[in-house]
Amino acid sequence: MFQAWIDYDGNNNFEEDELIFTGVYPAQAALSSPPTLTGTFSIPNNIRPISTRMRITMQRGSAVSSCAIFDFGEVEDYGIEIVP
Repeated sequence: MFQAWIDYDGNNNFEEDELIFTGVYPAQAALSSPPTLTGTFSIPNNIRPISTRMRITMQRGSAVSSCAIFDFGEVEDYGIEIVP
């Protein structure tokens, strides 16, 4: 399962209301290339311009919180800029 958060308030924490995406890969045949996982999200109108982070997590089999420790998967952070 993939999940993504944006730290809209810039407090270096990813709260539940900052979750922007959840997606699941469909089952696939062994040794096949994974499909592309796509989705959309909208930036809330009340968010001020900010340089902040987006966190993406991927864990096999279940969802994970933005700051969890888990055995199978990975976490990546990206710098983003929200502009008017």
